[in-house]
This record gives sequence, structure tokens and C-alpha cells, in this order.
Amino acid sequence: MIHVLLDNGHGENTAGKRSPKLEDGRQLLEYRWAREVVRLIAGMLEAEGITYSIITPEEWDVSMEERCRRANAIAKQSKVPTVFLSVHCNAAGKEGKWIEAYGWSAFTSRGETKADRLATCLYDAAAEIFPKDKRLRRDFSDGDADWEAGFYVLRHTTMPAVLTENFFMDCREECEWLLTDEAKEMCARVHVEGIKKYMV
Repeated sequence: MIHVLLDNGHGENTAGKRSPKLEDGRQLLEYRWAREVVRLIAGMLEAEGITYSIITPEEWDVSMEERCRRANAIAKQSKVPTVFLSVHCNAAGKEGKWIEAYGWSAFTSRGETKADRLATCLYDAAAEIFPKDKRLRRDFSDGDADWEAGFYVLRHTTMPAVLTENFFMDCREECEWLLTDEAKEMCARVHVEGIKKYMV
């Protein structure tokens, strides 16, 4: 068995973290999208009998320090191994403008860690579930597919931790797709199937 700790990316008060507006007025708000997907993940995990905790149920932003404190406190009390998943959408940084960047990716902390296998399982699930026209961004420079970064929640959690960037919200094509129920369901299922592969 395993205990999955789910982290929603950002909060409603986080500056930026939103797509440009589409012509029909729709806009992807990362905090809202991430919470919808995390709720879907939670429902799927429950159906599979896999224990989970949503560590950031609030709508507003919760500090990185507090996210890690909550996750580490749960891990300390858990009778089964824990893993940490932080769910986000990517952006190329040109706020308010559409860009040409594509793809899904997963990040772990730097160096060889237990999170590398979890990230590999997520990539395997992503390759199986996402449509073939959806790009997976990989970095094989260290021998596995995940990207390594110094993100706070990856460095300061005590369990295997992976941060997923679920496509680019400032790419018009990916934004329009991410706003669909189909995309949200697929993104959620990738996380759940990745967890199931990791548990084998």
C-alpha cells in the first residue's frame, strides 16, 4: 500500500499563473484547473482503494514551507510509504501572449533519488494515455526521462516527490484542449496510472 499526498499548484491570489484570454472570453486559471484535476485524481485513487491526502484544500496560495510542513507531518505519521505529487500547468513566461511551446513533463529534485522511478512510471502512463499528437517533453541527459530542478517542494519533502507540468497554458492549442473535460480526465488518469505502476 501507499499514501499519496496531492498538492494543488498555486492559489487564486498568485500573480500571473493564467493563460491569455481566448476570443470567447475563456481563460485557464492554473489554481482552478489544478484543483479540478486533483479532485479527479482523488476520486480515482479512492475508487482504486489507494489512500490519499490533499495537502492544499484552500483556494488561496499556501506557502512552499507550509506545503512541505504538511506533507512531512503526514508522512511522519503514516503507517505506509508516502509519495508527493504537485500538479501544475506550464507557461513560457510571456504573460498575456500566446507562445509556441508544447508538452507534458515531470520534474524531480537534482541527483539520483527515489523520485526518479515515480517520474518514470508517470511518463510511461502518459505515453499510454495521452493522444499521440500530445508531446511528452523528456530530458535523458542523466539516463531517465524526467527533468531535474531545484523546486522548493521537491527539495524539502521527505518522501519521493514529483512535480508535473501538464502542458502549456499559454499555448493556444494546448490551452483550448486543457479546458476540456476530456483533457482534465486524461491528466488525472495519467497520475493515477503512474502511481499504480509505481506500486507494482
